[in-house]
Amino acid sequence: MNYATTALVLSTAVVTDAAGLGDGLWRTFGHQTALPLTTKEALADRWVAVTGCEPDLGILYAQEKSGPSEKHPLGLRFTSSGKIAGVQATVFGSNRQVGDAAQMNLIERGYWKPTANSTKTWHMDISFRGSEDMCSQNSRSEELLGDRVVINQDTIKQEIPLTVKDAVSQNWTPGSCMASMGWHHFYDLKTAPAQSFKEDQILPIVPMYNPPDSTGVLNAFFFTSPFSQPGSGTRYLLNGAADWESPALIEKAMCLNWCDESCKFETSSWATMHIYLSSAWETLTCPHGSGPVGRSCEL
Repeated sequence: MNYATTALVLSTAVVTDAAGLGDGLWRTFGHQTALPLTTKEALADRWVAVTGCEPDLGILYAQEKSGPSEKHPLGLRFTSSGKIAGVQATVFGSNRQVGDAAQMNLIERGYWKPTANSTKTWHMDISFRGSEDMCSQNSRSEELLGDRVVINQDTIKQEIPLTVKDAVSQNWTPGSCMASMGWHHFYDLKTAPAQSFKEDQILPIVPMYNPPDSTGVLNAFFFTSPFSQPGSGTRYLLNGAADWESPALIEKAMCLNWCDESCKFETSSWATMHIYLSSAWETLTCPHGSGPVGRSCEL
């Protein structure tokens, strides 16, 4: 089902609704799947409300009655008035290489929140609208998606830059550009704007901008965890069913997101989940892009 509004898309055009984030919502690189933008569309597509309206975050909808799961870790947030309000990702488990899927430094800094009544389970909320709109029946927000991207608006309230200009001014580190995604940027919680390439120092939301120059605006972002998630296994990749990209990225593939030959990690795999805010992904290309993902460092 395609929930995006109709828009004219050019090769590297930025597609947004008036004064808002974008013209639709899609998940997962490689089999981009349109997501519902209203509670009416969500119910028609068999999403289920699993919470009441939570201040700052809205109502959580999941793909299973029990809530976010290993198979379907992506949740959607809606306002009481029925508008898309944000997304949620859940990570599970631990491994011998790097420990928990949500590492202690990132938990202590408030990025990953322990999930109630669960062990080795954490989640992160990304909000697209202000707290005042979440539980109001008369939302003042008119944008299709919203006007911000905020990590855990109920706690740390960290905003993701909406433009390349803002990202640079806030010491985010530019990486590579890839077709359909845009120009990657990263933030190291200890050494920004330099990169330490330590799993527990990378801010676990990676924004991508389009066009890939100083005028770029946010096109997409991805959640990341430093080892393969249950939902990134090939057994979940059936007719585009997986929320996490499948398979998980090996170290070399993850390092392609940067343009830095010193990139090296302790972990051997990364789970990633892309969320697209604009239909520009359908035709977005990078200057001098090459290879299977149209990657370029010549910007």
